[in-house]
Amino acid sequence: MLRYFQETRADHAAEKLRAMVSTHATVLRDGQPAELPLQLIVPGDMVILSAGDMIPADIRLLSAKDLFVNQSALTGEALPVEKKPCP
Repeated sequence: MLRYFQETRADHAAEKLRAMVSTHATVLRDGQPAELPLQLIVPGDMVILSAGDMIPADIRLLSAKDLFVNQSALTGEALPVEKKPCP
């Protein structure tokens, strides 16, 4: 019974923490940068990335300088991989 109450309290605490944290990305819409939640990003938005940002989805890279991506969760590679724009 004690375990049930502790797990229920922990689940409620985790839900409250999840509600407090939201991930946003900077996109260029109508020529103006805007900070939007990831759920509102649509095809055609230009995403502006800076150091430490999470890449919100599959994106086409238009320009980059020294962009290294940690993709170990996808490929298992231990080191970050440099990404370059393709024409």
